[in-house]
Amino acid sequence: MYKPFTQEDSLASGAGLGLSIVKAIVQDVGGKIEITSEPGTGTEAVVRIPLTASLKPAIIDGPDFVTEVKEKVKGLTFSLECFDRYPDITETPDGILSAESEAAMLLKASFQSTLIEWFGMSAVAPSVESGADLVVIMESGLGDKSVEDILHHHHTHDAAKSSKSVALVLTSTYHKGPKVDAHDFFHIFYLQQP
Repeated sequence: MYKPFTQEDSLASGAGLGLSIVKAIVQDVGGKIEITSEPGTGTEAVVRIPLTASLKPAIIDGPDFVTEVKEKVKGLTFSLECFDRYPDITETPDGILSAESEAAMLLKASFQSTLIEWFGMSAVAPSVESGADLVVIMESGLGDKSVEDILHHHHTHDAAKSSKSVALVLTSTYHKGPKVDAHDFFHIFYLQQP
């Protein structure tokens, strides 16, 4: 299984180096790989790497960037767009979420809890005219919508609002265009999806 330049399916793309490289790296840091496989069900790989706490506390010079950001965004609003996945109506319900749906659900929960609990922001419902200060869009969930359509729903004609809102577009593939884009009412940042 860990032998370099071998693959289970000789017709599959790739050089057959992935697992041998991962094993070498994991072993170099004192870790272990556990693999379990069941025909017809799938394969699970668990990588365990020992972590040790530093005895020396980290010293960070300069201003506390996180505290500054918290102070600036506290009370602002955000909307998470295109994170929800719905089953295909033609499929037989089996009660099991696909890996993609589960990953999107977990990423949404992580964003929501971080923005609310850590940064003190407030959530607004997706795809409603809300004037959200921050719109996070998962590109893989756009479907037939466009980023422009979504941002239009979050634009308000509030003359008192002096600054542009921010949109983060989480891309599922490498974004060939600019990483920062100008829009009439938003600063758009394209980030590789975590």
